[in-house]
Amino acid sequence: MPTLAEAILRNRNKQNELSTVPRFQAPQNTEYFTIDTEADLHPKQSSLIQVEFISQHISTIILVEVCRLPTDQQQLKFCLIKSIFKHIFQEKNTMYIWGDPIKELSTFVTYGLFTSDEFQIEKLVNMQHKFKKWFRRQHQFDPTGGNLWGLQPAFLLHMENFWIKPKH
Repeated sequence: MPTLAEAILRNRNKQNELSTVPRFQAPQNTEYFTIDTEADLHPKQSSLIQVEFISQHISTIILVEVCRLPTDQQQLKFCLIKSIFKHIFQEKNTMYIWGDPIKELSTFVTYGLFTSDEFQIEKLVNMQHKFKKWFRRQHQFDPTGGNLWGLQPAFLLHMENFWIKPKH
């Protein structure tokens, strides 16, 4: 067991290390992001956040498996990942999320990467809702019967309708 002096010294060293962490710089200048979240089925627990930095020229996608985050939130790796989310959840940014944005993101607050206050911004767009409206207008039917619609099934059904060619 370390002495009090050793613990204080280790804490100071960690603080010095964290004070030199560079601020996150996005790979491209963007104010638009897509965010999709996933949960493990058994137990139903938040597991993955997928973030796309949308750009005209190239998009960057990051995947954060929250079960693989360092348990020590003072570790450099954790602080760097947290700084990415601080960059994303700025008032000027727009986030497109499949489903209710507050509900989707709230399940990840316990991991310490961001707080619920950070994503209480105006520009959170529920794409699930918008896509269902668009799909109904395009195809004159709602394949879900008004229920929620997962991103993958929605994409597959849309692509199936796109790829089916009339026989001549």
